[in-house]
Amino acid sequence: MSLEPDLAVPELTTVWRWSRFAIVGSLAALAYLAIAVGAVDLGLIQSRAVAVAAALALSFAIAYLGHHGFTYRRNARHRRYLPRFMAAQAALCALMMGVVLGLTQLGVDYRLANLIIVVVWPLVNLAAADLFVFREE
Repeated sequence: MSLEPDLAVPELTTVWRWSRFAIVGSLAALAYLAIAVGAVDLGLIQSRAVAVAAALALSFAIAYLGHHGFTYRRNARHRRYLPRFMAAQAALCALMMGVVLGLTQLGVDYRLANLIIVVVWPLVNLAAADLFVFREE
């Protein structure tokens, strides 16, 4: 018995893809935190900047490979999908940095601004992945 939904029911397919997206995103976030925070706190990496760089690289790889192979079930064609993924992540990062900056300039506490990003980022990321990065033509 397969855990895959009946592909004849588009709503189930969409919900299943969103679930896989959430799983991959959560794994990438946990990997980021393990390196950016855990490795520093445990003394494995002394420099916070080095830890963040390593954490970003690892979480980027997990997110791309996970979404490519598990979430969207794409086969190879990394020359097509990887540049799109990189562009979408760079644009999303710039957008979210702008949102935090704009909100804090308006007097919103930076903690609340970052909490908003935690909620908004996955939604915008999912839309970018669906509509641009992993879109089939």
